[in-house]
Amino acid sequence: MPINISPPLSPARYTPLPLSAVSPTPGGWMHSQLTAQLHGLCGKKWLGGGPYPGHVENSSWVGGAGYDGLEEAYTYWLNGALPLSILLQDDDNGGLLLEEIEYGIDYVFDMARENDGWLGPKINDSPWSSFRFCTAITTYIDAFDSTPTGAAADITTDPKRTKRAKRAVLAMFQHASSLLDYLKSFPLAPGSWEHARWVELLEAYGFLMSSKHWSASDQGQQDVVINLLTVAQQQGFDWLAWLESNESNPFVNSSDSSIRGWFPSNTADSDAIGENRWLPTVDRQWTHGVNLAQALQVYALLYRLDSTNDTTWLDRGRDAFDRVMDLHGQSTGVFTADENLAGREANRGTETCAVVELMNSAFNSFSISGDVRYLDQVELVAYNALPAAFFNGTMWSLNYYQQVNKIDAMQYPPNCEDDARPCQYCFGLLFECCVSNHVQGWPKFVMRQVQISAEGHVAITQYFSAHTTRSIELSDGTTIGSLRVATEYPFSQMIAIEINNVSQEFVLELRIPGWCGDARIELDGRMMPETVSRGTMHALKIPAGSHGISLLLPMKIRIERRPPNLPFPGVAVPTNAATILRGPLVYAMPREYVLDVGMVFDNEDSNSPVGQAQG
Repeated sequence: MPINISPPLSPARYTPLPLSAVSPTPGGWMHSQLTAQLHGLCGKKWLGGGPYPGHVENSSWVGGAGYDGLEEAYTYWLNGALPLSILLQDDDNGGLLLEEIEYGIDYVFDMARENDGWLGPKINDSPWSSFRFCTAITTYIDAFDSTPTGAAADITTDPKRTKRAKRAVLAMFQHASSLLDYLKSFPLAPGSWEHARWVELLEAYGFLMSSKHWSASDQGQQDVVINLLTVAQQQGFDWLAWLESNESNPFVNSSDSSIRGWFPSNTADSDAIGENRWLPTVDRQWTHGVNLAQALQVYALLYRLDSTNDTTWLDRGRDAFDRVMDLHGQSTGVFTADENLAGREANRGTETCAVVELMNSAFNSFSISGDVRYLDQVELVAYNALPAAFFNGTMWSLNYYQQVNKIDAMQYPPNCEDDARPCQYCFGLLFECCVSNHVQGWPKFVMRQVQISAEGHVAITQYFSAHTTRSIELSDGTTIGSLRVATEYPFSQMIAIEINNVSQEFVLELRIPGWCGDARIELDGRMMPETVSRGTMHALKIPAGSHGISLLLPMKIRIERRPPNLPFPGVAVPTNAATILRGPLVYAMPREYVLDVGMVFDNEDSNSPVGQAQG
């Protein structure tokens, strides 16, 4: 699998605007979701305050006592809380949260200076949480590494933040050197989290290699990063060979018929792997839902680093996505993962961490490949699976496993890992991973709404009320004073787009979902005569001046028959089931519910608001 990494990178089809350039519009549904996060688990740093330190505050990453063998809470939380705090600068709590985040970041950098550049603690000799920190800190660099031309005084013009962003770049280079030395002595161990999640290094350092800081760095720094990614590929799990394996093309090849080793195509084999019954040849880490969701972007990331512009990487990546969804997919756009792959059965769960990691991988795969199907999948997951994790929208507790066809939030098999752990299916605060990691879902969805294509077009990839915070400057010299999207989507089929003070003609690309066959576009009240094809980024020429665009995406009710379940090898069982959809929304049967707060699923009592559903 290892490729020869040799910059320059192969080109990405789209690049999101900098994080601080787009903001959700107050009063809009998306703004309300982000605000709920800010005032819920995320903003409270996972229920800190009172007699108990929050899990984030108590992390050894920021000088706390620590609490588990991974210390994942802080880096998971940072990856979502950081962009959230920047997106919600219209809320005083957003500004306070950003300041608290910066205090923690400075602590991490100060400690790294005393530890040969190593970022964070070495937890049980595992470097994985440092991978996630690097991924998270790229959003700070993206937002603050330079002052935008003509920007009004705001958080992006603060020279202290620009200085901190430059410090973050240097910290990533220094950590690369320290981590490379570590991996030479302590290789990524098979079966470990870092062995499965090495792809995060491609995401984090791929960002650095595509930024202006790469050309400004010296050859020695560049060589260290390239060597680090090469070693990570060599030592890390071979996701490509695994995802492309089957019984005829096994990942583990042996003359002993009892030794199995290929990607599972049915529930029985999936469960056997999840229960470690295929050891020693197959490890459950290979079908762990979060590991897999993170890894699905590996093809797109390797395409960029390959430098040969070999688009077969992208074809293989699309095939891998499709294969996982065909064999294990659910109506809401996710695959089963409770905690491991579990087939097509609608009563099998999906961990909330896998939901947000899948969104991230699909978005990155779109930006690099330009394949609009990834955006359709992101949208389906975002508007169905992500909200399903929360009981009532307050984001004070969440469901560790969600299921498409489970009618309660009570505990009974199938369970994951240790059956003695309470209520994986209940609403509560069971495992620190999802309680922290869910935060990245909405902020990263918002920050990638507006992107610039390789041709210099402005592309709107998702629809919710938002606006640019400063002018957009294209490579050909075109300046767009402002862009605003106003809509009740996904509950409405109308999207209004307002563009002001355009200096010269440019091309605007609008995503037409694959489910919409009769979209219509008006420019300044005039119906556009061009054919609008489903599943495309539709190009529309916008003249100089100020203009209004109306996009109609008719949402017809559609019924999609569910494929048969695959309980055992070679066995297909018809389900006679169907999914009812309108636009991107999956319909559900309304049900009364009983609110049970008799048991609190958290490791500290009284850590939840009164009346919040917990069991």
